[in-house]
Amino acid sequence: MSWDVSIVIDTGGDHKAVVQDVRNVTYNNSDLFRALSVHPKMIERNECVYWILPLARAIRELEENRDKYLPLEPENRWGGIDDSLDFLRKLLAAVKKHPLAEVSWS
Repeated sequence: MSWDVSIVIDTGGDHKAVVQDVRNVTYNNSDLFRALSVHPKMIERNECVYWILPLARAIRELEENRDKYLPLEPENRWGGIDDSLDFLRKLLAAVKKHPLAEVSWS
């Protein structure tokens, strides 16, 4: 299972419009995201501006303390630290580009 993560805006219609697709990311990274405080259930607001600082902190923490998070690597090798870093970097770039839009995890 996985999340499809994108940046969306409310255009006033029935559905929000996708401004940018970020990428698909496996649920296997959930433990890492929780440990880094960037799990989608942990950030109270979806507006991109609220994601910038937590994402920047999470990336720095994971880069500087990689060994600390090795026990959270999924046994089946789907996801993990490298995959999480790739995803978090892409998401950070997207939220910085669209600070007034929202992050959508579906």
